[in-house]
Amino acid sequence: MRVVSCVPSISELAEELLPGCLAGRTRFCIAPKSITKVPIIGGTKNLDLKSIVAMHPDLVLSVKEENEKEQIEALIESGLRVVVFDIVNLKDAIEMVRNCGSLLGNPDRAEEIALGMDAIREPKKKSKGSVLYLIWQNPWMCAGPDTFIGSILQESGFQVLSTEGGRYPQLKDIDQIRSLAPDYVFLSSEPFPFRQKHYDFFCNNLPESKVFLVDGTLFSWYGSRTAKLPGYFANTGLSPQN
Repeated sequence: MRVVSCVPSISELAEELLPGCLAGRTRFCIAPKSITKVPIIGGTKNLDLKSIVAMHPDLVLSVKEENEKEQIEALIESGLRVVVFDIVNLKDAIEMVRNCGSLLGNPDRAEEIALGMDAIREPKKKSKGSVLYLIWQNPWMCAGPDTFIGSILQESGFQVLSTEGGRYPQLKDIDQIRSLAPDYVFLSSEPFPFRQKHYDFFCNNLPESKVFLVDGTLFSWYGSRTAKLPGYFANTGLSPQN
C-alpha cells in the first residue's frame, strides 16, 4: 500500500503500523528516521497537490485541524481516497489509531498503542495541580482546555489554565501570567522552541511555580508518543504523588 501522510504524527504512526508504506510526507514529518528519504509533498498548510496526485497513492491521511479544507477537498475531487480525522481529545486520538490499524492492516499493533494511550488517564483524586502550557512567545500564547493538548493534560490529572480568547489565547504580559498563579508552567519544545533562557525567565518571575521545558511532541502528536506520558511525568518529577 502506498500512503501519503499530511501530518507528522500520522506519518510516524503509519510507519509503525506498516513499515515502508509512506510514498509522501510533509517537510515537518521527520520521525521515524527511516522516512527521511520519502518524497516531501509540501507543508501541512500548503500541500503540493500536483505532486500528491502524481504519486497515485492508495490512501491519503489527513487531520481536520492541521490541514487546509480546500486542499483536502481538491484531493478528494481528484479521485484519491482521502481519510480526514477530526481529533479534538484523547478519545478521538485513540479512535484514529484504531482506524489506522484497520486501514493499514495491523489492528493488533494499533490496539496495543490505543491501550497505552488510554493508560494516561488519572483518577480525579490524583490531581497534579494547575498548569499553564505555553506554545509561543511574542505574544505569549497558551493551549486552552478545549484543545487536544488541553485534553491530554486534563486526562493526565492537571487543571489547564487559560484566558478568554479562543482555544489558543494570547497572554498580555508576565503580570497576567503571574495572576493566573499556576502550580506548573510547561514551556513546549514546539511550535515555539522554548529554551533555557525562557526557563530562567519564568523561574525568576514565577518563583512559586514549578517550571519545566517539555517535549511538545508527547502532548500534541497523536499516537504512540501519548502512551509515553506516564513514564515522562515520572522521570520529570510530575508523577501523581507530586
